Amino acid sequence: NFELLKNFSEREGHTNVPRDHVEKNIYLGKWMIDQRALKKWGELSLSRQERLEALGVVWKVVNWKEFHDDLEAYWKRWFLLYG
Repeated sequence: NFELLKNFSEREGHTNVPRDHVEKNIYLGKWMIDQRALKKWGELSLSRQERLEALGVVWKVVNWKEFHDDLEAYWKRWFLLYG
């Protein structure tokens, strides 16, 4: 899967693999979710972590669209109540 991630990164310019992405019949997005979960739980080996980071993996990924949508909803509620 590291080779698939490397190919994805070289092609797309990042390692933020979409959740449902399949590469050569491998669920690469699911695999990346698993790697992030293992790191979060402290169960990812240091060698695997370093190998992933060498490929450019960012551990905490911000979903900007989700953040924007939440912020927009907040302001709409605020203006409805206080505006």
